[in-house]
Amino acid sequence: MMKNRFFGVILLVLMMGLLAGCGSKGDEANKRGLEYYANGQYEAAAEAFSEAIAKDNAVTEFYLNRVMALIKLERYQDAATSLSYAQHLEPDTTEVARAKGILYYAQGQYQSALDSFKTAVANNSGKAGEMVIDILRYTAACQMELLQYADAISTYDRLIDAGNKTAENYFQRGVAYLKSGKATEAGMDFNRVVESGKYEDYWRIYLLLVENGQKEMGEQFLTKAVMLEDDSDSAHVWRGEFHYYLGSYDEALAEFNAASKNVIDVDIYMMIANIYKEKGDINRMKAAFSMAESRDPKHPSLLRQKTLFEMECENYDEAYAVIELAMTLEENPYAQDMLYCQASCLEYLGRFEEALAAFEKYIGLYGSNEEIDHEIEFLKTRIEKAE
Repeated sequence: MMKNRFFGVILLVLMMGLLAGCGSKGDEANKRGLEYYANGQYEAAAEAFSEAIAKDNAVTEFYLNRVMALIKLERYQDAATSLSYAQHLEPDTTEVARAKGILYYAQGQYQSALDSFKTAVANNSGKAGEMVIDILRYTAACQMELLQYADAISTYDRLIDAGNKTAENYFQRGVAYLKSGKATEAGMDFNRVVESGKYEDYWRIYLLLVENGQKEMGEQFLTKAVMLEDDSDSAHVWRGEFHYYLGSYDEALAEFNAASKNVIDVDIYMMIANIYKEKGDINRMKAAFSMAESRDPKHPSLLRQKTLFEMECENYDEAYAVIELAMTLEENPYAQDMLYCQASCLEYLGRFEEALAAFEKYIGLYGSNEEIDHEIEFLKTRIEKAE
């Protein structure tokens, strides 16, 4: 997560100070490369930077710009080669050490990246500016990946004290506090994050807190979020979801009903179906299934929930039909659950040999447990009796 975030944001700062020197024959090609890079055309950018180098191979910036484009293309060996030429021209600059750190970071070599970023700061001669801020962001990202949370907190302190009071910096420092067991300090930072009133921020904070054993605090953030005043369709959907996770089902339904039907997706219909199931209103639950099917009849969440419902009702033939449809999906986040359900359905349907094969396939893919071992022994007994 951290890696993707930084490649999406920080690399756009890559060209600070990396413009070619005045009068170089490669200036025009380099400028073109910068434009390509800014537009996400990384292959064209790399070619333009190579052209700039061909016209003037004594400009460090051309090589470093090419390194950045090659990193985006995941051509790490080529990037390392380009970096070596830059390092030969200027071995002790902040820019070269920074580029080296980014290359290590892209490859998941976080300790080496961290060392390079520290060198970059040391080589900076005390100058401030966006490049140093960028390096500090990378430094903090490496420290987070290396679980060096106390150091990451210190780095985020430096960023924030330098005037970078961004929601992202507060969020990441909050994460570091949370991982360090300092939930109170984390909560203070997360409160700063949600000052902008973005539902997405409340949601990711809730998920993070729940994941780290702070569900009660997470629910406090959702409780704040449902009090926001916004009459847009998306706001109604967000608040409906938050009420759902808070267990406020009537309020969730009211919010979902207030939103235009064209913004209610399959996952929301699954929440609505669960609510009606909890209320014992099976007809409305099935109606929610039908609405979800009208949107996407092969949606993994829909197929999983229908399978579980049919199995709970002991409608194993119907459940098995849904499972077979789910098995045709190329990508299914519930593939493990569905394979287990398939084996169980086959067992309930008396198709013991097929059930045994399905459980053995499950073990081969996901491993076994005491319950599955028991089922396999039972199936072998039934098969032996039939023979």
